[in-house]
Amino acid sequence: MQSVESTELAVKGGPPARQDFLPLTRPWIGPEEKQEVMDTLNGVWLSRGPKVSQFEEEFQNYTRANHAIAVCSCTAALHVSIVAAGVKDGDEVITSPITFPATTNAILYERATPVLVDVDRDTFNMAPELIEERITARTKAIIPVHMAGQPCDMDKILEIARRRHLVVIEDAAHAIGAKYGEKHVGTLESPWDEHYCVETILQRGFSELGARLSRFQVQHDRYRSVAGDSSASENRAHHESTSEVVSPL
Repeated sequence: MQSVESTELAVKGGPPARQDFLPLTRPWIGPEEKQEVMDTLNGVWLSRGPKVSQFEEEFQNYTRANHAIAVCSCTAALHVSIVAAGVKDGDEVITSPITFPATTNAILYERATPVLVDVDRDTFNMAPELIEERITARTKAIIPVHMAGQPCDMDKILEIARRRHLVVIEDAAHAIGAKYGEKHVGTLESPWDEHYCVETILQRGFSELGARLSRFQVQHDRYRSVAGDSSASENRAHHESTSEVVSPL
């Protein structure tokens, strides 16, 4: 007969449910990924190079966006978008409380104030019906967070932003590949501007990559400049003319 102690929950003194650590995610790294890294280490480019340009082009094609810019992390992509949107000291930015700290940190970097709107209990995404009551004269932007691969109700969010003249910056760190209707998240028609942030975790806690998408050339140029990569087109031309050099993702 099983002892009473063995049926107790671990938190109440019973045996642990598992003996080994349960990670949030597991890296999926095979021979192809390892070969890409070795190609880079065996080359001469250890910063922006042809592999970065290749990633931007392939990611742009995958999402059917007009432009894509690779940056070092999702936090950087958010920060670039916030700066380019003109968010400044004293402004307010509406976002979700269910997110990684990077979402609010990127707002704080520009001395703006994060304003949290509660989530829908079924989706854990920002509840659109609660947004307007949090809008003030200082509100500059809305950052919906697509949680766990499930897009927010962007029709309602974009309609509010359109009426209230607000910028929309989508945080899609959880939603690479997700679609809203027939379009990838981040390629929806924003009323004033189009921002996108995506985080691809190559190995959690070790290597992260961010990218942002835009629909218009003027936006693309502004974000590229803010990201400190205004010479990217010249770099790309040089990399493409040098057949034996490679760079990391």
